[in-house]
Amino acid sequence: MKAKVGIMGVNLTIAETGGLVVGATDGNVDLGVSLPRVHVVCTGIEELLPRFEDLALFIRLLTPSATGKPIASYTSHFHGPRDEHGQLRIVLVDNGRSEIRASDAFHDSLNCIR
Repeated sequence: MKAKVGIMGVNLTIAETGGLVVGATDGNVDLGVSLPRVHVVCTGIEELLPRFEDLALFIRLLTPSATGKPIASYTSHFHGPRDEHGQLRIVLVDNGRSEIRASDAFHDSLNCIR
């Protein structure tokens, strides 16, 4: 309750709007965003969607591919820091994905939602 920084991974990031989306089976995601003044999110570069209109398809695919459930109980959407005194930091994780994308042999592996 007194944490100064909340750190979480996000499932999808939308380039067009700067939106961040987390699918979860409980409501605890909102605590990590609402309580600390500094919110740090980490996301893989392959989870970056170009347009907002792409979100609906990926939300429908996300939970069944991860847990086998038809849809997440909660999807939380964020578009900036919690208030004018808060900070939002976004960490884009490459971790070799750009190299894989350039590879003819492994390029298609990044198309897998899992």
